[in-house]
Amino acid sequence: MKRILGMIPMVICILYAFLPICKIIAAIGGYDFVLNNYLISIIVLALISIVALVSLWVLKISLSKTQAIFSALMLPLSAINGLFYIYESNWKLTIIFVLIGCGCSIVMLAKFSSPFILKIVSAVLSILLIVLLLFFAFIDFIFEDFGFNKVVKSVASPQNTYTVDVIDNDQGGLGGATLVDVNYNNKTVNFFFCKLSKFPVRIYTGKWGEFENMQISWKDEHNLIINGIKYYIDD
Repeated sequence: MKRILGMIPMVICILYAFLPICKIIAAIGGYDFVLNNYLISIIVLALISIVALVSLWVLKISLSKTQAIFSALMLPLSAINGLFYIYESNWKLTIIFVLIGCGCSIVMLAKFSSPFILKIVSAVLSILLIVLLLFFAFIDFIFEDFGFNKVVKSVASPQNTYTVDVIDNDQGGLGGATLVDVNYNNKTVNFFFCKLSKFPVRIYTGKWGEFENMQISWKDEHNLIINGIKYYIDD
């Protein structure tokens, strides 16, 4: 049992690295990786971090050199993971559970990590990342109501290969724009707790409020008509 618990730092590092790695790999391929529920995910991560730390501390688990290295990597990974969650999640209290994870990782770094040089490098890097994390959390909180995108109309192609979203981009006193994005319905894969889909393609940008009188329809499966102008949609 203690041998299994001794692998906790590696498991936690994998969990922290999961979302950033999946997002980056998917983006390289032109896809977006999205968790179905960021709220539940970040709460579960925070709880796992707490239970893991308490288990190692109370049971006085001795870590191998490899696991001690993972203990040093936990803090920067938790900060990077937190940046992704703050960016992706619409829940304003996400920062609380992100900081719980970072707090557990700080204790792991101080008590269980080695070698010393890696501990120092990890601490310095993590301080920079946490400052960045807090900055983005502050910006997100202050400007939460400044500007938003609202889908005002969706039109599917005849064979449902694509769905076009007409978007009202409202930027408050700065005005805004009318956007038209094409979503690829046949390039979306749903998993149990996440979704992988091709990034939408923006084919039109117009003046703010233009959507109110916009004429948009499909001529056929690959040709979209916007205000009398044809736009060819390709895979």
